[in-house]
Amino acid sequence: MADVLELLIAERDRIEHAISILQGTAPRRGRPPGRRGPGRPPGSGKKKVAAKAARRGRLSAAARKRISEAQKKRWAEQKKGGKKAAKNTARRKAAAKASAA
Repeated sequence: MADVLELLIAERDRIEHAISILQGTAPRRGRPPGRRGPGRPPGSGKKKVAAKAARRGRLSAAARKRISEAQKKRWAEQKKGGKKAAKNTARRKAAAKASAA
């Protein structure tokens, strides 16, 4: 008799909880929607190696210009379909096949 009573009480609690969820009166579990906390404080994560940031290089204006001119030359060669562009394309295809095999 006591077992049946416990089962009925448990079933009643589940039903009441389901009703309160459907009505929106149930207490929420977890973080409320739309509220984002401040997250981790700065510096709490893994420390990055400072030496990498210190060694980061910067391109000079002259170096950027040289790179830009070289790329424009490659594009022009590719656009006109010259031997050099075809040769480079064939070389890349051969390298791709070799790496795939």
